[in-house]
Amino acid sequence: MPSRIRIGKLHEYDARDSTLMINGHLIQGFSENSMFTIQDDQDSATLKIDPQGTPTKSRNNSTSGTMTVPLDETSPSNALLLKYFNEDTVFPVDLITSTAHVSTTYAFITKRANLEGQKVASDRSWNIKLINYEETATIDYEE
Repeated sequence: MPSRIRIGKLHEYDARDSTLMINGHLIQGFSENSMFTIQDDQDSATLKIDPQGTPTKSRNNSTSGTMTVPLDETSPSNALLLKYFNEDTVFPVDLITSTAHVSTTYAFITKRANLEGQKVASDRSWNIKLINYEETATIDYEE
């Protein structure tokens, strides 16, 4: 007789629970379908295998990542990010969602977001480099 898989309590994600603070300013006016993307710049380890098949795993201690923040063209946060780009400002980032907390003390904008003229308001995607960022879970997966 097949066993039944039991789930623990139901977890819920709500985009309204997400807050992105850049240098103490609340970022708002996101794109219609996306608020942010964060990805590591490099793998956490590399593997080298010699001709006889002996592997060596090397830990990569780089903790940098890239955050992409797509904002609606009319978002007032575009002016803030453009100012930080023009002034080459280094700033802290603090992101809290229903499931994760990401933070760093050192971040900067790598290039100005594209600006497009279209029939409707476009999106401006800002690339923010995160240095030594940390991520922790804000949801308890242990039951």
